[in-house]
Amino acid sequence: MAAQPEDRIDLAAQLLTTVGHAVTRIAHDPFQLRIDIDSEAGHTIVIEGETTVAADGLEPWTGTPEGDDGRVHTRSLIGCEVIGVQVLEDSTLRIDVTDGQWVQARASDDFEAWEIHTDDGLLAVCMPGGGFALWLDGSDIHEG
Repeated sequence: MAAQPEDRIDLAAQLLTTVGHAVTRIAHDPFQLRIDIDSEAGHTIVIEGETTVAADGLEPWTGTPEGDDGRVHTRSLIGCEVIGVQVLEDSTLRIDVTDGQWVQARASDDFEAWEIHTDDGLLAVCMPGGGFALWLDGSDIHEG
């Protein structure tokens, strides 16, 4: 069922619920980078595609989750406060944290490159080829 205009939500406003919370855990597996934000609140960002991480005192690193090089860069994000989360026009997800550090995840033509789960039941997914889909408490509410 297509979302009605009154059912649409402001993704930017929803992403702001992660601002002010600290990165509490970073997990790497062969196919994804998982960033947990405030384990009590339950915000999670999962990245499966090309990622760039600008970490404290290191040159920015770009790669995919299956490589080990990104672990050095992502470790410094733990404990940092999220100061901004946005989806750019090209469907790139950008997460800014304290100390000038940031993470960007680009859209992929072939798969869902990133997803965000917030404590209020929002699931935002970057669709193959760009754009995104949103669900709130399991209900499809937007495709953009």
